[in-house]
Amino acid sequence: MMAEPVRLEITEGIARLTLNRPEVYNALNMELLNSLSERLIELTGDRTVIAVVITGEGKAFCAGGDLRWVSDSDKNNGAALYDLAAKFHQSILEIRRMPKPVVAAINGFAAGSIILSSKRR
Repeated sequence: MMAEPVRLEITEGIARLTLNRPEVYNALNMELLNSLSERLIELTGDRTVIAVVITGEGKAFCAGGDLRWVSDSDKNNGAALYDLAAKFHQSILEIRRMPKPVVAAINGFAAGSIILSSKRR
């Protein structure tokens, strides 16, 4: 059985979303980002939840975009990266729309950018 890419636990009105790809330092692939967006939308409408905490499993909060996923995609790197960035932005938009406080519990390193430098011009 494959682990959930984003785990959800709710305790006393506090929702905890855990990025759950510790083997790759919670790097963002399409599956994780789809799950994160879906969970955030679900929590927006959950009246029992008063706040949301986002954290990462293992040694890292998040390593940024999963470049292995990008290079393994059926699309060219640019198109795959564009799709990944669009889904990432959707997740950010869902956080901004959240009518409840959202806090990041940074448990290790957190990367803030995606750099694709495997091809030279």
